Amino acid sequence: MLRRIILAAAAGVGPASRSSHSTEAAHLTEIKRRNLPRGFAFSLVLVALVAATIVPDPVAAAVLEPVGHEQLVQRAQLIFEGVVTAVQYRLSDVGTPDHVALPHTFVTFTVKQTFKGKSATGSSITLRFQGGPDGHGSALIIPGVPLFDVGERSILFVRGNGTDLCPLVGWEQGRFRVIGDAIYTDDGQELWVTPHGAWARGPQHALDEVVTHNLGGTPLTFEVSPSPTSETLPPGAQRLHAVGVRSLVSGLVSRLHTSEQLARLPPVASAAIQDPFYVISPRPSAAPALPAASGRASLAEEQNAVEEPPVSK
Repeated sequence: MLRRIILAAAAGVGPASRSSHSTEAAHLTEIKRRNLPRGFAFSLVLVALVAATIVPDPVAAAVLEPVGHEQLVQRAQLIFEGVVTAVQYRLSDVGTPDHVALPHTFVTFTVKQTFKGKSATGSSITLRFQGGPDGHGSALIIPGVPLFDVGERSILFVRGNGTDLCPLVGWEQGRFRVIGDAIYTDDGQELWVTPHGAWARGPQHALDEVVTHNLGGTPLTFEVSPSPTSETLPPGAQRLHAVGVRSLVSGLVSRLHTSEQLARLPPVASAAIQDPFYVISPRPSAAPALPAASGRASLAEEQNAVEEPPVSK
């Protein structure tokens, strides 16, 4: 999804329009990350928490390799429906010169229903996401990593909590919003099912839950552009609602896993905000070799000579 981010100052400044602030509010760094899914474009957006208009697209847009509904279920270590009860932030620790202090967000959920696996802490769990305010007036936003607010309800497909940059299968693809009896993707698209049982993304809605967020006390408003992942729905497709998704996820878990496999799944630990954790500072990649014939690297090779991203430990 391509989104234009509009930030309002915590001191009561209303939604901002394009102005002289826009040239001083954003610092954009594009980096590639090893071991990400094929077809993934990774970028970081560092924004100042002041009244400004930030336009990260198209450079900062995350292009995620599509993850099917069966892959979501198979890859997840924990699948649950829960409500956000707390959102906290802190920087990663610095223990050696190789470490860098980066903002992280700790989101705590009350678990309402579990479909696969279990939380080590029972009826609650805290997930750690890279990104968030740095405590000095700026914030790190990573396209493709969901934002959460207290009171929101979601169905989440969890993997790599406490180790991965985003502890959801397929990043934002591993989060479905539950709003009343309706269900939406992270960016507000309807969820449909085809006559062959495949899940499809339908029309997109500028929901309040998608458009507005509170980031460390600073209200954010997002202008939502049409999602490039919208699909042409085939004849016979039906829109899914929350009760239908719950039933389908439960059925997929039973079909794709034996009871013995499910019993052997280890509990997923909560990310404790007080525990130390580290992010390795990025190092420059080696320059691409020059072709012998022309003596000059191709444009594609030059564009691939980028930094490796921070890796959480």
